[in-house]
Amino acid sequence: MTFRPALLRPALLLPLSIAALCLAACGAEDSGSKNPGGAAGSAGASGSGGAAGSAGAAEAGFRATPQTFTAHVGQGPPICYDFDADAAVACDAVGDWDLMFEADEPNRSFSIWTNGGVHGAGLGASYGPVSPEDAAALRSDRDVNGWFADYYGGIFADVPWYAYDVRGTHDVSANGRVYVIDTGTDLYRVQLTSYYSPGGASGKVGLRFGKHSETAYAEVVLDATAGGFGALPGDPANHAAYFDLDAGAVVELSDAQAKENTTWDLAIKRYTVTLNGGASGPGTVRGAVADAREELYDAKGRPILARFEATTDAVMKASFEAAASVNPLDLSFKLDKTHPYMINSSKADSWFGVKPPPPIPPEFYARPENWWAVRAPDGKSFAKLHVTEVESPDYSFTVELFVQPRED
Repeated sequence: MTFRPALLRPALLLPLSIAALCLAACGAEDSGSKNPGGAAGSAGASGSGGAAGSAGAAEAGFRATPQTFTAHVGQGPPICYDFDADAAVACDAVGDWDLMFEADEPNRSFSIWTNGGVHGAGLGASYGPVSPEDAAALRSDRDVNGWFADYYGGIFADVPWYAYDVRGTHDVSANGRVYVIDTGTDLYRVQLTSYYSPGGASGKVGLRFGKHSETAYAEVVLDATAGGFGALPGDPANHAAYFDLDAGAVVELSDAQAKENTTWDLAIKRYTVTLNGGASGPGTVRGAVADAREELYDAKGRPILARFEATTDAVMKASFEAAASVNPLDLSFKLDKTHPYMINSSKADSWFGVKPPPPIPPEFYARPENWWAVRAPDGKSFAKLHVTEVESPDYSFTVELFVQPRED
């Protein structure tokens, strides 16, 4: 379960990508049909993908005419798009591109990346998915209650240690899942027990850990606040808390230094956990789930309030101790990889789907009912978009965008 605003992912998803993450509709209700481009227009009608007339878009600061762009990716390199210039551009690390379209044909993996987090050095980020009606309520980037960059993650992204909004207060509630971390020198049981300090400050993450072969364990609280939500990439406080399980100690590193350091094993940045291996670091650290505590969730993966309320620290501690009997040879270990925040799972909250039963080769289709807000790398331009067409044979993706350009 990876957190998402208005959704949880991947089981409910994470990422989905934690802030006050219900959409705020600003301004009065529009009369007539909702139009993701701004005020409702009289031309066109909202379909399943929310296509509506564009009249009134300019009044909301958007360009009067929606833009469309088709990325013919095929089996070639990624294609990048600058929505301010409405043109394909080079995918440079420090470039002005806003969206990167990528197809990994052998693995049937398709991604739309923003310029920040994983690819690019900008402030690019996204928010979603949202319905056409909620997209219509987004009149500027100030209406977006949280921007989320693309991210790194492995087992903690696939099977998160928390559930979001269990109590209806945008809370982050530890579920007590127990993980086994292979550092390359030893195996450790790890459990994250809390996200808040006793005084209610967020980002104070409780960590319980111990060698998998031993009954002894330790507990620490890591300062994973990273400068708080909204901290800019250049803020010295905006870095993960890096921890060496072998030494049982924090390793003082910047995020840049951590990319070249093999001492740390586990990093926590707010609610996100990464391991020093795969895409996240130069090490070989990998992780697996020893106890997923599935009893806390219903058949659809939704958290059950009463069971979370009953999950005391004593209950979590009992799960941690019982996991010592799990045979590591029975576990499936994973290295970290990169994840786009714009969901590419092919499930209902993704921007594409796969026709059932999967033909060979698979046939893909767009899910235009899912809209996303995207921030440009300079933090000044804003767009809302949906994918309107996916062509399977040549792996091309068409997006329709309403763009609110930067003010020069």
